[in-house]
This record gives sequence, C-alpha cells and structure tokens, in this order.
Amino acid sequence: MKEMVGSYEAGGRCMTLRMEARYPTSDGRHDLHRAIVVVGLASESKDKLVGRAFTDGGDMHDYEVECQGACLEFDDQSPDHGTAWKRVRKVREGYEECLYVDRGDGLEPYYRIEMQRAREAAGQ
Repeated sequence: MKEMVGSYEAGGRCMTLRMEARYPTSDGRHDLHRAIVVVGLASESKDKLVGRAFTDGGDMHDYEVECQGACLEFDDQSPDHGTAWKRVRKVREGYEECLYVDRGDGLEPYYRIEMQRAREAAGQ
C-alpha cells in the first residue's frame, strides 16, 4: 500500500510530498517506509525542476526531475534492496506511478500503481 499527500508550499514555488509505503515481507509482517520529498525550481534555472527526498532511515537523495508534458520523470533508488539494477526510473502522471528498471539491456516496466484522491476513495 502506498499513500501520498502533496501540497504547494512557499506561495506555490515548491511542492512537498509526504509518502508512506508498506510492503509485505515473507514472514507475514510489513516493511514500512516513510519519506518527504520537496520539489522546486533549481536556483540557476527558471525551467529546471529538482527534488530532494528525506527518508525515515536517515538517507537523503537528490533528483533531477524532467517534465514531459503532464509527466514527471526521474531516476530513482531501487525498491528491492538486494537487486543491483543498472538504472531505476520513475514516471508519474496524474494519479499513476510507473517504475522501470534496467537489468543491463534497457528499461522495462517493473510496477504500475493507480492512485486516487482521498476524497474519491472515501466516496465523497
């Protein structure tokens, strides 16, 4: 399960995303991850987006975010801690998130998540 809450900050100059993801483990428990991401314009450019993620494990990751129409794309960290993929690319468009991985022969789909607004999920 993945939940994201986003909001515009600093007069609309940046966006924050709070995320929580739960992954089932082989022993029947859940691996819980929480993070906050801040995305905004790079200081040296008026059209280049950058992001910084802060994780509950104490890590910090910087991203160059590409905007392709309504899509945001960026190279990401591997969701599988034991896999040494050559590249991981995340694509977000509206309420859909796709992850692509490169095992050495090009990017291929790994997962696709369709999300919905909280009000729609609650039937409001």
